[in-house]
Parts: sequence; C-alpha cells; structure tokens
Amino acid sequence: MEVRLFWYTRGKGTQDVKVAKIVRFDPVTARGRHDFRFVLQDSPYSFSGKLVSLVWAIGAVAEPGDVTAGLDLVIAPEGKEIVLGAVG
Repeated sequence: MEVRLFWYTRGKGTQDVKVAKIVRFDPVTARGRHDFRFVLQDSPYSFSGKLVSLVWAIGAVAEPGDVTAGLDLVIAPEGKEIVLGAVG
C-alpha cells in the first residue's frame, strides 16, 4: 500500500501530475491501520483560473486490485485557494 502527496492540473490542455512524496506500508492486512505524516511543501500554491487549476491531493493505492481513495487539499497562504484574476 502507498499513500502519496501530489498535485495535478485540471482544465484545458494536457493534465500534469507531480508526486511530491510517497509513504509505503508493508505488509498490509485487510483491517490494518497505519499512521503517516507529510510535511507540506511551500509551492506550488493551489490555484484556480479560467483555463486551468492546480490541485493538491493525498491518494492511497492498495494492491492487488488497484483500490484507490483520495482527498483534495489546499496549499496556499491562509489556507485559501488563489483565484487568478480576482481583485482584492
């Protein structure tokens, strides 16, 4: 099983994905529990624009079977996504 911290782009054009960190757990039982911690990066910030957005996420992947689960995050000053083109 792996837990990944990554960012991806969403919107027009080709989707980019960059894995920042990976934590692996071996072996994993059907009802196992593991604690993990990521130190979040300073950049790039989460942002949303008219054509593209950058979204941070944590994803878990369990094999065999490629079972996945994920959660989107915001990494930006004051914990708020930067809205491109916004005034104020």
